[in-house]
Amino acid sequence: MSSGDTVRDQFSALQRQQKERLNQLQEKSTKKKVPTIDASNSMNFEVDSGPFPHEENNNVIASIIAVQQENQSEQLRELRDENGRLRKLLAEKDYEIDYLRRIQEEERQAFTGPNAIGGDAIATKVVDLSKKNRELSAELESERAKLKKLSIKCKELELMTKNANVDVRQSSAPVDENKTEKEMKELRDKLKDLQARHTEAKSQLDISKQELKKTQKALEKEVGDTVNIQAILNGTSNWRGRQQQIIALQEKLNEFKARATRSSSPSLNEDWDGNLLGSKYDETSSSSAQQRHRDEIRRMERERKDVLEQQKQELQTLRTEHQTLKDKFEQSKTRNTVLSNEVKTLREQLKASLEKSKHDDELVDVLLKQQQQMKTTQEQIQKDLDVKSKITTEVEQTNKLDQMKQANMVKQLQLIVDQKEMKIRELEMHLDENRIKYERDNSDARLSNGKLNDSLAFVNITSRHTPVQSVTVAPMQLTALKQSSTTDAVLSRLEKSGFTTSLNNRPSSAVNIKRSSDDKDLQCMNAALEVERSRLVEFIQTLQKRLDTSNAHHVEQENKLIEQRKMNVRLEKEMEKIKLDLNNVKNRTVKGRGAVPLSKSSSTQSNNHETIEELEMRLTLKTDENDALKNALKSMLDAKEEDLKLYNETIQSVKDIFLQGIQHYKPLQTTTD
Repeated sequence: MSSGDTVRDQFSALQRQQKERLNQLQEKSTKKKVPTIDASNSMNFEVDSGPFPHEENNNVIASIIAVQQENQSEQLRELRDENGRLRKLLAEKDYEIDYLRRIQEEERQAFTGPNAIGGDAIATKVVDLSKKNRELSAELESERAKLKKLSIKCKELELMTKNANVDVRQSSAPVDENKTEKEMKELRDKLKDLQARHTEAKSQLDISKQELKKTQKALEKEVGDTVNIQAILNGTSNWRGRQQQIIALQEKLNEFKARATRSSSPSLNEDWDGNLLGSKYDETSSSSAQQRHRDEIRRMERERKDVLEQQKQELQTLRTEHQTLKDKFEQSKTRNTVLSNEVKTLREQLKASLEKSKHDDELVDVLLKQQQQMKTTQEQIQKDLDVKSKITTEVEQTNKLDQMKQANMVKQLQLIVDQKEMKIRELEMHLDENRIKYERDNSDARLSNGKLNDSLAFVNITSRHTPVQSVTVAPMQLTALKQSSTTDAVLSRLEKSGFTTSLNNRPSSAVNIKRSSDDKDLQCMNAALEVERSRLVEFIQTLQKRLDTSNAHHVEQENKLIEQRKMNVRLEKEMEKIKLDLNNVKNRTVKGRGAVPLSKSSSTQSNNHETIEELEMRLTLKTDENDALKNALKSMLDAKEEDLKLYNETIQSVKDIFLQGIQHYKPLQTTTD
């Protein structure tokens, strides 16, 4: 009863508040319509002092109208929300009433008759519940009526707001913003209070529903499943409670006792034996009837106890089943949550694996590009190595040819030096002989001194004009030159021309003059040969030095070639390792793209970059070394060409000296002859 009263109070308070709002809005609308002209005139007079009075007035009016429209739209929204909530409440209550009616109909069908046992307490509870049900139905009907009224009022309010908006647009009177704000705040506070009361009423309704359900269950237990409660409430059924049954049984007992007393009252005219027999028979009949009634009562109590025990057992089983179902439901919930989490994790893993596969594809593409680049670089390196090998072979061939040429040159020079030494020895022998003869023939030698001095001056002049060259010769070569015994073509020419003729064919004076002239010629020849010998020795020394430097350079180049080949072998091994790594990476990506870690791929990529950079650096170094070798070879060839030119020039100068000497001494021979 208390919950119904609170709900009624809340709805009555709601109705009052809505009526107050409607009255306030109507008063405002009436006030706005009356002072529109005066307010507009006053505003015009007050604002005319400004530079743009009409525009400012219009702006103020527009702002006020906008504020009012917003407030009214908010009020409309709030009323619509309230209507929606009330409709939801009505729908819920209708559903509950339908549900209760269905349960009552099922109970009516289930009840078979007045076989169950009840009491006064159950009857009073049934009466109370019926009263509550009637009250709740009455409250429901009143709430429905209130809802209809509220919906009608909402429609009226909407019409009022529309009319108020039209009136506000037509009128240009200012409205106090502070008042509207205060009213809005009050309305919002009232709305909040109403919402709180509404929630409280909802909770009280739920509590009353639960109490109703509990009382109905208790009634069902007390009355039985076969009895129709609605028929009992209406008074149409023949059901009797426990108290009524007890009273009926007591009345039956009294009747039976009265009958027993009537039947047991003996007649005075009968015999003592007959009285005794009648009394015994009456006692036995009354006792048998009482015993029968007691047996029936006991039987009924037993049946009731059995039914109660069965119901208790069924209740226990139902509770256990309910608990098991609850546990299963909770387990299924937890299982669903776990499965949803697993699905989320699997989706995340799928996304991660897809991203990894994309990264792996990109990595494979990059590695394939790097492999192609490495192949191209390897081909270029192989080409460069082939070119280097060709250049080195050419350099070796040129070095060998140069060595052969130098060896031939050295041999030729050795032959020339041997020939010159033989000439020097022969001239020394001739000098020794001529000294002895010269001491004898001093007088004849004075005449030919002038001519000989002229020839010596000529020889000295020619020897001065010959260039001095620097050549080297090893000590073994010098000993070989000393030990060799070959003849010179120049000496053979001199001998043929008559320089070494015997002394016996001429007279003694002529022979002495000839010998003195021969001595002078030999001395001149000896001096020229000494000069040539010294120049040739210097030339051989320089050549030997150049040979040594070229041999050392050749050895260095061979060592560099060996190192280059080792480097090539090592680079080829590294290239094979890189190819194997690339093949392994491909196989891994084919087997499982998600299994390739990014760290290893990045490390291999960095190693490949480092190897490529090292190879490029080495290539640049090797190209620089090759360029340096080419330049050195060119310089060597230029130096050797210069040496050959100098050698040819010295030979030509020596030939010219000998030819000049021969041409100078031929007329002397003719004169002496």
